Amino acid sequence: MKLKIVSTEGTLYNWEIEEVIVPTQEWEIGILPDHAMYAWVVQWWICKFKTNQDNKDFFKKDEFNVISVWDGVVYTDWKEISVVVSSATSKNTLSDEELQKMKEKLEKEIEEIKTKWSIEDIEKALFKMNKIMADLELNKYH
Repeated sequence: MKLKIVSTEGTLYNWEIEEVIVPTQEWEIGILPDHAMYAWVVQWWICKFKTNQDNKDFFKKDEFNVISVWDGVVYTDWKEISVVVSSATSKNTLSDEELQKMKEKLEKEIEEIKTKWSIEDIEKALFKMNKIMADLELNKYH
């Protein structure tokens, strides 16, 4: 079964895999070969996939490669799984300390934005926060 992960930066991953676990809004979805055709909304968090190929571009958790993903959709058609997200990180270049500082700064910004009641600004800030939280989770696998 083929897994394709695509973000705004282009195709990040396009390999044969044995299994993938994708974070959706309701729960994590495990997809094996010959899975029924389906589509889900992807939530920010960690996507895990198992492959026979060794790739040093990804952190590993047990036998799974892990990548943080951020908002998008996943679609399967029996032969291929397409995960199309707004952003994805395979290896985070920022430390936990740097991400924590970014998170704290953003939390302060969100508090300031709340007093202005700008829904658009709050949503943008929350999207950034979700990405930081997913990357903090990704760092746990390093």
